[in-house]
Amino acid sequence: MGKIPAGDSPSSSPRRGWLSKKWTPLIVVGLVLAIGVEAYWVYGWFRVQWLIDQAHERADLMDYPGAEQLLLQADALRPQSPNIYLELAALRRLTGNTREFESWIENAESAGASEEDVLREILLMRTQVGHIDSESEEFQKLLAVGELSDRYAAEVYYAMVKGYLASYQVLRAEDAVNSWLNWRPDSVQARFLRGNIRYRFGQIDQAITDYRFVLEHSPDNAEAHLLLGLLLNESGRVEEAYEHFDRSLELQPDSAETQLELAYCAKQLGYEERAKELAEALLKTDDPPRRAKAMELLAKLAIEGEEYERARELLEQAFRTAPPNGELCHMMGTVLSLTGDTERAQVFMDQAAGFRDRHDRIQDLTKQLIDEPDRDDLRLEVAELMFRDGQEEPGAMWLLTILKNNPDHLPSHRLLAAYYQRIGQPQVAAVHRKKAAELAEAADSTSSGGEGSDGS
Repeated sequence: MGKIPAGDSPSSSPRRGWLSKKWTPLIVVGLVLAIGVEAYWVYGWFRVQWLIDQAHERADLMDYPGAEQLLLQADALRPQSPNIYLELAALRRLTGNTREFESWIENAESAGASEEDVLREILLMRTQVGHIDSESEEFQKLLAVGELSDRYAAEVYYAMVKGYLASYQVLRAEDAVNSWLNWRPDSVQARFLRGNIRYRFGQIDQAITDYRFVLEHSPDNAEAHLLLGLLLNESGRVEEAYEHFDRSLELQPDSAETQLELAYCAKQLGYEERAKELAEALLKTDDPPRRAKAMELLAKLAIEGEEYERARELLEQAFRTAPPNGELCHMMGTVLSLTGDTERAQVFMDQAAGFRDRHDRIQDLTKQLIDEPDRDDLRLEVAELMFRDGQEEPGAMWLLTILKNNPDHLPSHRLLAAYYQRIGQPQVAAVHRKKAAELAEAADSTSSGGEGSDGS
């Protein structure tokens, strides 16, 4: 057997060297690509997490549009992510948009979100809209033992305060927001909500302080500008109020509420052309109550210009557009009196007095409810007065606050059945009508049974 010549070992054969030279560059390229893909994935993960963290910061400052843009960027980088869908659902919860909240929750479930995470968001939303008693007990226990993350604890506080306010449990809302601020003194959301609570207590200057704090940290908060403007206007600082209304309208040009407040404020300051321009623009809004208020303002301007016929026409349009109110009746009485129709004028003046009396009674009842939030009879009277004044939607909301704590409240079911029938929701009306019939039958049976036992 012959020896292999020196230099002709298998490892140094020309064929082997040729293969090494051929594949080495490809291997290097493959490694580079693999590293690049890995780096891109890691960058994408960190980028998405950074966007979510930034969205949290924007939401904490109540910049919800800014938070939404950041989350949508994250969604574009990581489509079909259940966590991002849950974040978008949480954002809709914070803004109170129930329909879009439900849509994002469905997306999160379809993308594989855990049942625990989905239930957490649903629980927070239920609490936030006022279904709060049983939920808040669980949350209070968790807060007491520190089992919640800081972020989730803040969301629980937010939901609890909003829920107490929605069900008009103002003292409990105050306790919750004070606990929140003891823990996080610089929370913009907590200061915003405390401003709302202080306003309900009539603490105007303290509420103004809270809204100023919000705007220091979130200067483009349209709602804070609007609410601060309302408080300043109420306290006689009309020029400063005008500036905040104007800024709020810049930030939310489609807000009929802000446009109306700015128009009335302009009228107070003597900017009649500005007031007229804003009010006339509101005649095109699809919001009937605010359209009617714009007609009232234009009628005021017409009365001041001694255009009484024009004022009467505007007021008649307002009566046809939305349910009447005390101011509208008083203005119509004034116009009729100025044009010599004193008999009809007195009818409207009497109606205006009735509206004022009912308004004062509602104010007294709501103040009483601050100290006695569990009085269903007081809530029922508020609802009945509102229905009588044509404030049907707020009246129905008061009835629903009763049913949240007392689902077997017969008068509420009867009134809601009639209300939903009037507004064209017969299926909802039927639910309340059926429940009312069952409760009435049960009450009759109990009464009959009691009489029988007494007679035996």
